Amino acid sequence: MKRILSLLMAAAKVTAISCSRHIPSNGNIAIIPEPSKVEVCEGSFNLSPETVIAIHFQNEQLPLATDFFNEVAQKTFGKTLAVVCGKENAVAENVINVRQNPSLPAEGYTLEVSPVSIEISAASAHGVFYAFQSLRQMMAPESLTEEHVGSVGIQAVKIEDAPHFPHRGVLFDV
Repeated sequence: MKRILSLLMAAAKVTAISCSRHIPSNGNIAIIPEPSKVEVCEGSFNLSPETVIAIHFQNEQLPLATDFFNEVAQKTFGKTLAVVCGKENAVAENVINVRQNPSLPAEGYTLEVSPVSIEISAASAHGVFYAFQSLRQMMAPESLTEEHVGSVGIQAVKIEDAPHFPHRGVLFDV
């Protein structure tokens, strides 16, 4: 009986260690399309299942942007990140703050990743979506293929971006 319990405890430890694997940032900022301005900073943010997305403005399309990033979190951590609204639920650390900045272009955004938090500012939900796209591209590729990772390092960076042209389009030459 003791032997069986010892084997079960060892198996539980191996499972716990494999489930809490940290994937560090590789420091590579390869975002497509390339942002207008990128400034790499020291350190990295550890995105984990305990990270909270804090929304600080109202827009009916904002849930589409947070749902997109939560699909990434679901694949990586096996669960979605908590989404809180308003200043009454303010979190100081391990948070992705989403704020409105009307002075930015309609689909533009700023993304500031520090070791403590991630700050996204955008004029609209479209800008927030593109900021989350950039954040996803900054995650190590293995974090998107392995399941139930403990945390993922994201390089500290300051990004400013907006579309170069007012129209988006696709041309197929058959």
